[in-house]
Amino acid sequence: MRTIIVLACMLFLAGCGGGGSAPRIVSNSAGAVFTSSDALSWTTQTPGTTNELNGVAAGTPAGSNLFVAVGDAGTILTSPDGAVWTARTSGTSSNLYGVTFGNGQFIAVGDAGTILTSPDGITWASRPSAAPAQLTGVIFGNGQFVAVGLSAILTSPDGVTWTTQTYGPTKFFYGIAFGNGHFVVVGSVNANTGTILTSTDAVSWTNQETPNNLYGVAFGNGQFVAVGAGSILISPDGKTWTSRNSGPVANLVGVTFANGEFLVVGNTIAVSSTGFILTSPDGINWASRTTGAPSNLYGITFGAGKFVVVG
Repeated sequence: MRTIIVLACMLFLAGCGGGGSAPRIVSNSAGAVFTSSDALSWTTQTPGTTNELNGVAAGTPAGSNLFVAVGDAGTILTSPDGAVWTARTSGTSSNLYGVTFGNGQFIAVGDAGTILTSPDGITWASRPSAAPAQLTGVIFGNGQFVAVGLSAILTSPDGVTWTTQTYGPTKFFYGIAFGNGHFVVVGSVNANTGTILTSTDAVSWTNQETPNNLYGVAFGNGQFVAVGAGSILISPDGKTWTSRNSGPVANLVGVTFANGEFLVVGNTIAVSSTGFILTSPDGINWASRTTGAPSNLYGITFGAGKFVVVG
């Protein structure tokens, strides 16, 4: 279950104190997967779970295409095409929020500092965490893995041994991206203030604050795009940011760049919310898309010629 600790009592979220990588609003349809080859027409898939799916990644273990989705209660699903999904044994009952593929392996992170690794998406091993905090996002960049979460930034050269990095005052980090030689981490300071951290090595960090909480960030087409509570920000370097119109007020949760465009997923702010998708070729002009189903959406990735969205 995805919950923002500092916002949980303000945005009709599902509960207080649960914590997670993005806003968790009253669910209309848990365990949702949608696929598209063009980001315009979307197909509803059946993943075979009723647990919330919080993140998804695409990888090529042993040279074969594979999607891995992670979610509540230790849920891990794999699919070669985004359509047919198989449940895998994760070895944990902790909620999982983030997953990535790099250096020939998948890394998944979640509650209580949970870190899992897998060379194939099928067999998973638990790794010691350098911090007991909830971990919400993970990425591979500049030859290393970087995981972020509640007052935590961890780095690892191999996904097995992790080191806690120092960044400053307590914050909740939700998303991380790497591009143009820089890591960018986004999150929140409190209910009314967001944060952006930048680093070239994931060890020394520079911080700046924003008016809104931020939940996701991606790099593509020479720029970073950060999304959050009714906001889209773009930056060429992760330091200087420009606000863009995101349309109706909503929680923008996940963002990726692939196939020549940015895609953002999120949820309307309402007692019973619905998910939606925004697309943009440049991060400036955005168009709304529909999946055709009233499902909250949290994660997005691209692989094997198609986009996969989960919620």
